[in-house]
Amino acid sequence: MKKFLFSLCVLISTHFAMAQAPQGFSYQAVARDNTGNPKANTSLVVKFSILNGTPQGSVLYTETHQAQSNAYGLFSLTIGQGQATSGTFFSAIDWSGQKYLKVEIDGQLSSTTPLLSVPYALYADKTNLKAGAGIGVNGNEISNTGDLSSTNEIQQLTISGNKLNLSNGGGNITLPNTGQWRDTTGLRKGVYYDGPIVAGLKAAFTNDASIIIGQDNIDPTKNLVGLFTRRFNNRNTDLQLYAYPDELSVASYLRGITMLYSPSSNNGLQFTAANGDLRFTTGGFASEIYERMRVDLNGNVGIGTSTPAAKLQVANGDVYIQDASRGVIMKSPDGSCWRMTVNNTGTPVFNKIPCPN
Repeated sequence: MKKFLFSLCVLISTHFAMAQAPQGFSYQAVARDNTGNPKANTSLVVKFSILNGTPQGSVLYTETHQAQSNAYGLFSLTIGQGQATSGTFFSAIDWSGQKYLKVEIDGQLSSTTPLLSVPYALYADKTNLKAGAGIGVNGNEISNTGDLSSTNEIQQLTISGNKLNLSNGGGNITLPNTGQWRDTTGLRKGVYYDGPIVAGLKAAFTNDASIIIGQDNIDPTKNLVGLFTRRFNNRNTDLQLYAYPDELSVASYLRGITMLYSPSSNNGLQFTAANGDLRFTTGGFASEIYERMRVDLNGNVGIGTSTPAAKLQVANGDVYIQDASRGVIMKSPDGSCWRMTVNNTGTPVFNKIPCPN
């Protein structure tokens, strides 16, 4: 009995074009005799069968080839271009699912091996896909043959009352009627909303984060702006900003002021300048801004100076203590505290007092 040892190399190329895909893929092997020596320069009859599903599956297609090995016993063939002996056409094979290649040489079984890669060009050709409406395929170029207009996708967004409209058949939506969206044509580009704007979750402020901008239910006839954040990680972190008009409906102590307010029972309201001094100024954008007080990175406080050299430094002004029973408290080396005041002649008077807590 003759024995053939072989190596298999399947080469698959995919070609996308209007023409049919090439019907075949390459096979290469070395024929050897029963001693393992190459069968050089020998005529061979090679039979290929395509099996379905398993190595013992049904035969989908069979063909034979007359092959001639070279000086090393190597021969090359194209499966799909031999003489068909079963199965009408190689092009009729359904390549979906697992397939096996059975090889017989000179009437003897050499191998049955799985095709690990489906011949994709053949499978794609079997699908017979065609371009749909509005799509054209010319060689390897896909193009739009439908809507070629360069302008009809351009639409305009406009607002009229509480209607937001999209042109060219885009339709419209009705905005909430608790306020009024208005076009700012002639003022600034865009739109504004005349009424409360709520960003976040408002109901009872029980959710993890809520922000309200506008006139809410904190007495909307009086305050102009309220900003809130409430309940973060199960802790209240309230922050409110109010701007009150100067009118009789507002409490006298609030008229014409802007107030930053932290009402919750947390650690108070903190101002932080992470990489610089904390400055307090007066003035405005329409006039010069004047610095009135500064806290530097060392914790020194300066009033009238931008470079305080002590915990409190006052420049270009006085420290005025109006209450005659009050003064400056100092601690002596033995830990006692003394308050310095003055009598009617301006003489300093020191009285020992409990040290402040």
